[in-house]
Amino acid sequence: MLALLPALGIFLSQLYYGGSHGFYRGIILFSRLYAYVFLGLSFSLTTSPINLAHALEQNLHVPAKFIYGILAALNLLPRLRYEIKVIRANGNMRGKTLHPWQPTLYFKALILAINWSNNLSLAMQSQGFVENEPRTHFSKPIVTKLDWSLSLIILGAVQCIIIFCH
Repeated sequence: MLALLPALGIFLSQLYYGGSHGFYRGIILFSRLYAYVFLGLSFSLTTSPINLAHALEQNLHVPAKFIYGILAALNLLPRLRYEIKVIRANGNMRGKTLHPWQPTLYFKALILAINWSNNLSLAMQSQGFVENEPRTHFSKPIVTKLDWSLSLIILGAVQCIIIFCH
């Protein structure tokens, strides 16, 4: 459902500004966006974020700094939601209602996030994290034949969707 607004935006921009083939290109880009969304969902719904991050780091050699940044953001989201509720409650106690569209609420949350990022950086340094150094891993994700075959089936399905919409 979240992909509907960007998909409609792409479709309508192609329809109005795409010339004589605008409708055709709009349908292709609309379906392509959903194909990528479903491909991403197939990974994120079948694998835990931590296992997916470790697999990306160890099998696809994504830099560890990038992986730990993503994991930190995922782990801080529930805390950030809680802190936004606290900020809104503090504003209500002072007689100021902070609505979701007001930048004041997000500015205060951004200040908290900057403080958390500093604490996270210090924690990673104290645990011995050094960029571009070889690392040992507690567990190594194993890519089985079933994983490869499922990936090929999904990739083939996405290609069929794109070809048939073409």
